[in-house]
Amino acid sequence: MRRIGEGGEMAGRVVAIVRDDARFTDVLLEERKTGLVLYRLVEPQGRPTWDAYYRPWARITLRDPATSAFDLEYMRYTRKWQRLDFVGLLEDCVHEIARDRAGVFFPPGGG
Repeated sequence: MRRIGEGGEMAGRVVAIVRDDARFTDVLLEERKTGLVLYRLVEPQGRPTWDAYYRPWARITLRDPATSAFDLEYMRYTRKWQRLDFVGLLEDCVHEIARDRAGVFFPPGGG
């Protein structure tokens, strides 16, 4: 996993969780005031490697600072964020992405 900018405490926690998971190797992480945005590397088929780009893939946003509750969202094909029916700690959200019970983060065939 790569990080954009200086990062912070939240980004550091996420990197520590996914450190050994190969599915996160080409993921770019950006920490913002409202939470984290994860970008996925897209390499268009049949194009040179320099045509690759990162697109928004997952977002973890702070719901309640008092309880450290976060919402988990994914980027739809419509380029709009879609909230999942999942609320948890930051670590729980990262584990939920890895488990992908909703089937939106790691679809079969790598889509």
